[in-house]
Amino acid sequence: MNNIILRNICVALILFCAPIISGCTGSDDSNDTIIEREPVEYSINITEDRFDPDLIDVMVGDTITWNNQDQVSHSVVSLDGEFNSGEILAGGNFRMTITETFTVGKIYDYECDLEGFIGSINVM
Repeated sequence: MNNIILRNICVALILFCAPIISGCTGSDDSNDTIIEREPVEYSINITEDRFDPDLIDVMVGDTITWNNQDQVSHSVVSLDGEFNSGEILAGGNFRMTITETFTVGKIYDYECDLEGFIGSINVM
């Protein structure tokens, strides 16, 4: 008889404690992933007919510097009007930080409106 009572008490304790213990695992059911890292600085070279590299992946907080390595002026103008460097003289540069105004998951195409070549920024 004592064995039956003892077994019933053990089963009751297990049933009572199981939900409490399972809540202590520290697991999080959310699918939100937060990536924390130091901002990165990227450099894009402008030559006579292209941006190098012509596609980069960035995150909010990162900074991009376009360096005009050509003998003539160039520009960096987004096709959707988000940013515009104005004229970048030979040997000059244009620096831009990716802020919260940029949409994560969007690719921003830009061009040298003086020469017509294209580059892209993928905001991740």
